[in-house]
Amino acid sequence: MSYGEYVNYSELAQIVNVDKNTVSKYIDILEKGYIIFKLSSFSRNVRNGV
Repeated sequence: MSYGEYVNYSELAQIVNVDKNTVSKYIDILEKGYIIFKLSSFSRNVRNGV
């Protein structure tokens, strides 16, 4: 996985051999500790923007 890609919890769970709910909880803990942060998608096209 490289920078700027969507995060797939199921794929991460398979890579580290844990349940996807565990991956979700770990990511939540990392966010709360300001280790990582989520970015919403960006598009200059109004139809594609979120």
